Amino acid sequence: MFRWLRNLFDETPDPVPPKYRPASHAGAANNGGALGSESDSIALGRRSWHYAFAHVALRQHAEAEPAATIAILGNEKASQFLDDLAKQVNAWCEQNGEPIGEFGDWTVHRKRIDGMPVAVVEMPAPVAPPEAYFVAIILQTTDLTPEAMKAASARYFTLERSINLEGNTTTMMCEWTQDGTHCNLGAGPEPQVDAFLSKLKTMFS
Repeated sequence: MFRWLRNLFDETPDPVPPKYRPASHAGAANNGGALGSESDSIALGRRSWHYAFAHVALRQHAEAEPAATIAILGNEKASQFLDDLAKQVNAWCEQNGEPIGEFGDWTVHRKRIDGMPVAVVEMPAPVAPPEAYFVAIILQTTDLTPEAMKAASARYFTLERSINLEGNTTTMMCEWTQDGTHCNLGAGPEPQVDAFLSKLKTMFS
C-alpha cells in the first residue's frame, strides 16, 4: 500500500499522494488515457493539465486504491489531497513544455447511490471535449466496514463537454473501465451536480 495510505483507516491519514506518472506520451485512445502529443492537444482544443487530472491522475489513484480514495475525498483533507495531485500534474506539464493549470478551490460532494459511497469532484469549467465537468468515483459496496471497503472495486465516471452533430455544445456520460477503456455512455444531462447524480442512479437501478 502507498505510504500515504498506511493510516487511512486510522485517525491520522497522510493525504500526500504518490508521484503522478502518466503512461507513455502517446495517443490517449490507445493507452488507457495517457496524454497525447502537444499537436494532438492543440488539434482537440483540450488543455493537457485538465485532461491529465480527470482522465489520468485521479483515475490512477481510484483504480489502485479505491477505498482509500473514497475515504480521503470524504474527509477534511480532501482539498489538500487534490491540491497535491494538481501540483504533480502541473510539474509534469512544466517538464514537458505544456501550460500549467489554475485549478482553484475544490468542491467535493459526498453522496450515496443504492447505499454505495460516492465522491463527486467538480473540475474547473471545461473549454473543449473531452474535458470533464465532474468526476464520480463509486465504491461498489454497501458494507462500510474497513475490511469490506478495502476489498471493493470502484467505478469511475465522467461528465464531459462534447459537441453534437449540429456543432452545438452538449455533454457526454462516460466511464473508464478497469482495463483502461474509455466508454461513451450516451448523451449526458445538464452540467449540474444533481442532474449528474440522477443520471448515475439510473445506471444502478
